[in-house]
Amino acid sequence: MPREEITKYFTRPGFRLRTNAQTVGEELERLRKKHGGTLTTAVVVVEAKKKSNPIHNEFDWDDKTAAKQYRLTQAGYLMRAVEIELTRPDTEEPQRTRMYFVVRPPETPVTEEGEYRHIRDIVSSEDTQKLLISQAKREGKEWMARYRHIKELIDWMVVELQAESDR
Repeated sequence: MPREEITKYFTRPGFRLRTNAQTVGEELERLRKKHGGTLTTAVVVVEAKKKSNPIHNEFDWDDKTAAKQYRLTQAGYLMRAVEIELTRPDTEEPQRTRMYFVVRPPETPVTEEGEYRHIRDIVSSEDTQKLLISQAKREGKEWMARYRHIKELIDWMVVELQAESDR
């Protein structure tokens, strides 16, 4: 009988868990296997609702505070959903872009809410532009770290970045 390998789970940088990452990872893996090899957020919530479930305390089960958090999530979705057309001074052609961008200072974890800034305010403030560029670079590094095991995506990113710098 083959010996089962024990996987070690860790909390990602910038994230906070009430339960240790090993327990959370093992429970999510158990749920994935139980549900045919995939997971949905709905499955995780239904399973975690049981007080005996090891990830139960990761959720806010008070409907008042949970509803407030959900509305905050919806508000963020709304602000990320709208685009506007802007004409840059160096081009005649208008370009569509998001109306609001989340801007977080470098030391702010991704799990904490940043401030939503209007694109016109970002464009008109050199400091805010630098902050957003720094944030975008951090996010790019995080993206590369997340997908570093998929060589095709890294190769694609290198090609895209080169093409962008050549324009």
